Amino acid sequence: MEALTNAFHHSGGARVELKVTHGRKIFSLKVSDDGLGFDPDRSHVGHWGLIGMRERASRRVDAC
Repeated sequence: MEALTNAFHHSGGARVELKVTHGRKIFSLKVSDDGLGFDPDRSHVGHWGLIGMRERASRRVDAC
């Protein structure tokens, strides 16, 4: 949900796409947009963004 919210609020684009795929042991969620883009490796002070989403996703995977 956070990835979608971020795309709508921050991308400046007109289109957001969500792709969900799954299998017995795999779940994948891909969010893309036609917006401005950003450097995912650059730190944004005061924002957890991708770092926080990755941390939460890995905790959930490990719990399964």
